Amino acid sequence: MDDELTDLLAQGERAAFHGRPGAGVGPLQRAVELAHRAGRDAEATAAAWLLGVCLGAGGHYGAALTVLAPLSAADSDRPDRQLFSSLASSTVASVHRQLGRHEDARAWDEQARVLRGRDTAEIAAVLSRMHADDVVDAILELPQDRRTAVLDALPAPQRQDVLRLMHYQNRSAGGMMGVEYLAVAPGTTARDAVEAVRDASMQDQALTTVHVVDAENRLIGAVRLIELLRADPQTPVREIAETEPVAVAPSDDVVAVVNTMADFNLLSVPVVAYDGELVGIITVDDALEESIPDDWRERGRTRTP
Repeated sequence: MDDELTDLLAQGERAAFHGRPGAGVGPLQRAVELAHRAGRDAEATAAAWLLGVCLGAGGHYGAALTVLAPLSAADSDRPDRQLFSSLASSTVASVHRQLGRHEDARAWDEQARVLRGRDTAEIAAVLSRMHADDVVDAILELPQDRRTAVLDALPAPQRQDVLRLMHYQNRSAGGMMGVEYLAVAPGTTARDAVEAVRDASMQDQALTTVHVVDAENRLIGAVRLIELLRADPQTPVREIAETEPVAVAPSDDVVAVVNTMADFNLLSVPVVAYDGELVGIITVDDALEESIPDDWRERGRTRTP
């Protein structure tokens, strides 16, 4: 159950923060059910908040309020519950604002101010469970004078990933990429590579290709999952991998990334630094999110409940 719950929460989180709210509703409803059944209150609360975010972003305002209202009214001494209560209040305010209920929105905004008073360690604890690219978005929403402290409180590996992403321009390949990808050594067998795919908890599109890297994490090959499944289980991946895989540079713009993925019919494309290091990947969902004009996206958010 732990693996399924983690995967469902990851799917919902990606949907909530990357412009695909409809895709998160089903997984998050299932996550809420599983977490309640297992007595995992923290996960149930996180899943319910993300579900409310997805419903509201998708224009299902009545359903969003139904899910979020109990969270925002929760009374608890636990810091994580207080934090999600504040986040839920902020989301409820946003829903009311979409409906033109500005007085209600202001009242909920006031309740949401609790978040600003939360201890830095408590905020970092919540962010530590999120993907690095989502953490970047969340940190940029914080007041300027709190960002450095929250960054410093993150676990060291995650902080490094977040700082790397913040270095790039938003509309570049570096700004679009995720830093979670599957990479193996050249001598890894096809069987072990398939097992690595099975054990990974990432976006489906990120698992359609296994990347082959050397000891310095330089990209030296790539092999599609279907080719791994067709290969003899004992074959080393270096013998079946494409030795000159299509890739983009961190500085490439959105148009270059989208054109590359379209030209080669890719579900994901690796991002490779000037020295050959694999620094991230861009999935087709990420590329679409950046290339769809904002006014097109807003069409789906103006429906009434």
